[in-house]
Amino acid sequence: MLPNDDIRHYTKRDIQDIYNISLSKIDKEIAAKKLGIIKIGKSVRIPRHELYKWLKKYNTKSVSV
Repeated sequence: MLPNDDIRHYTKRDIQDIYNISLSKIDKEIAAKKLGIIKIGKSVRIPRHELYKWLKKYNTKSVSV
């Protein structure tokens, strides 16, 4: 399942809701530099292209950017 293409940046909560994974899993992926982020103050945003790259690692189906 791909996220909404109208959205350019996602929050960790968005990803949690879309893919039903824990925030701690997302935090671990960010800490391991497997999921690229943008920080604005304390806010963390995941760019759509970074999310697609991350998904591609775990998905055998093709993902277009």
